[in-house]
Amino acid sequence: MFSRQNSIYRTLLSTVFCLLFLPNLNAKPLEYLYINAREGSASGGHTALRFNNETFHFQHYDGGIIRLIRHDSVDFDFQYRYTDNRTLYQATVDLDDVHYEQLRDYFNLLYLQQKQQDNLLKEIYLNISLLHKQTQQPLLSIKGAGLFMDNTAPHRAEASTIYSLQQKIKQKYAENFLNDQIQGLKEEINTLKPL
Repeated sequence: MFSRQNSIYRTLLSTVFCLLFLPNLNAKPLEYLYINAREGSASGGHTALRFNNETFHFQHYDGGIIRLIRHDSVDFDFQYRYTDNRTLYQATVDLDDVHYEQLRDYFNLLYLQQKQQDNLLKEIYLNISLLHKQTQQPLLSIKGAGLFMDNTAPHRAEASTIYSLQQKIKQKYAENFLNDQIQGLKEEINTLKPL
């Protein structure tokens, strides 16, 4: 009886041992890459995480900004191994499907959030540029507005047309119609508050 129990225990122990210490056949490899340092701008070395065909790494930019960069793995290898002539060291960690997907999704989320923030920053810079131009040249440019001004000096060919339009407007709406309309628009513009 004891030999039978020992046999069962040995079989159970060998099965547990095999399950614990044999590689997981369903595991996905997460690769940790270390890129050797070299002279110049790459003197500090570099690290990256590779999820199959996507490689994520952080890169330093002017102004002390560190950005998450996502590359196709083949392009990343070409850039660092061949173009930059740097040695890559690789360590592989096998993760189960759930943890592998969670980690990859997290890096993709960070990358997309950063991309969204970059787009907002570009929009802000564009708005600042437009506002700066507006403060340098505060008058609005409206096509055709010169037709309604009394004190303009148009070209000779346009003079008769503009004069006749002004006369028709004065006949139909009275002498001070345009001045009253302009004054009303100015008052309305002065009451507007920027958001």
